[in-house]
Amino acid sequence: MTRIVFRIILSLVLSLHVGDIAGQSNYMVVTSSDGRNVSFRMSDIDSVWFSDDDKYDSDDDVLKILAIGNSFTEDGTEYLSSILNNAGIPTDKLIVCRYILGGSSLKTWSDLADNNGTAKTYVMFGSDKPYEYHQSYIIQDVMEYDWDIVVLQQLSGSYYDLTTYEPYLSNMMSYVRRHVKGYPRLAWQMTWSRSSSAGAGDIYGLTGWENNVTATKYLMENYGFDILIPSGTAMQNMRLTSECDSAEFTRDGQHAGYGVGRYLVAMTWYASLIAPYFNKNIYDINCLYEVKDYEKSWSTNETKDVDENNLPLIKDCVNKAILSPFKLNTTN
Repeated sequence: MTRIVFRIILSLVLSLHVGDIAGQSNYMVVTSSDGRNVSFRMSDIDSVWFSDDDKYDSDDDVLKILAIGNSFTEDGTEYLSSILNNAGIPTDKLIVCRYILGGSSLKTWSDLADNNGTAKTYVMFGSDKPYEYHQSYIIQDVMEYDWDIVVLQQLSGSYYDLTTYEPYLSNMMSYVRRHVKGYPRLAWQMTWSRSSSAGAGDIYGLTGWENNVTATKYLMENYGFDILIPSGTAMQNMRLTSECDSAEFTRDGQHAGYGVGRYLVAMTWYASLIAPYFNKNIYDINCLYEVKDYEKSWSTNETKDVDENNLPLIKDCVNKAILSPFKLNTTN
């Protein structure tokens, strides 16, 4: 597919158009959720969505997403169905499936592909169930479905270290393109740094986020990914809000916290992968989330419900991460 950048589709705005402003041709006007019109130079916006068409290349009108990864992939998809249901996404028009190995890195998945190993599938959304929930499948059998998007990521503790990526990332990208029917778009999840209270160094807090930004920029510029899911920046934006405590929206110092943490990451997945396809707006989402008792028992840190007070903050932090995935944006 030829990727000609002439349009930016953003799920977080009510309307958008590209045109001439004061004689300039590379500007766009965004109408924000509060009705303000703001003009941006397109070159200044690190959008997650660069496309030469309105839809994914699909043989039907069903969007099919496969997420490959570990517990951070689980964090991004576990609450996703609640958001999708609230958004009114039809279950016969979307399939979201995750293919999971706990603690897996790019090397783990590359080795699995080389040896045709197995991992477990979890269909998180969709009335069509190409695979059983929580069952083991050989990787080639999973790949040979006609996925429109395949999501990859690196192990969070190794994310910043580009020496851990090769030859494994190239091998996985090649494997996906050889086995998935058609030409799937490749998406990359930028993971979040561990909480500052959990430690210091290359993977914690602000320093960890900065290191992850450096790695993400390199990947997006050199590997041909079509879509970025800026979960790490959305999380770091949320850590700048008045809602943040010492846990920094983690349940154990690294994984997304039950309640706000997982909801925030799921909203980032929705805004990056799904809302643009269905012409939806994240500001229309109004579902809340009360942390379950079993989640509280599993969490080392105190949990936070998604309520009417922090939901607007969550959407704003995702909004800003979509517009500027490599910059932090303070909010209230």
